[in-house]
Amino acid sequence: MSNSYLKMDNMKKTRCPRASMAQHAALLNFLESEKGLAEGKFVAMHGKESARKKWLEIAEELNKILGAVKAPEQWQTVWRDLKSKTSSKFKTLKRERNATGNMPLTKGFLNPIEERVVAIVGWEYMMGNIECPDSLEIEVENNLNALINEDTSQHDINTNMI
Repeated sequence: MSNSYLKMDNMKKTRCPRASMAQHAALLNFLESEKGLAEGKFVAMHGKESARKKWLEIAEELNKILGAVKAPEQWQTVWRDLKSKTSSKFKTLKRERNATGNMPLTKGFLNPIEERVVAIVGWEYMMGNIECPDSLEIEVENNLNALINEDTSQHDINTNMI
């Protein structure tokens, strides 16, 4: 671990400078060639250690580019935040487009960096797994079933009393 990372560990935690567009582009270039790392999948033996080394390598390269200087964990956070923000924007645009009857949108398109993020992580990440229902939907369905069951049992009690 280099001295700059050790110094960062000893300092009080503060917000780091934002990564530059050049650093985002370089990060995406690396992750396009390392899909498993981009998805957080450790498929090889000692995969977690291999991923840690790759993030260290990425951090060293990104820190050479004019912009922010960050530890590997901070670059992972940049990637996570970029995916999350892109996913939210993608879902919002998709919802707005569906609300207009699939007419073209007049504003709010994805920028080139966001388009590359979508290409790296894929549709399933952006839209969620269709085969896996949201927990909210299950909760609502369970509540409705409970109300229906309660209502029918009340009806049975009332009809038995007559």
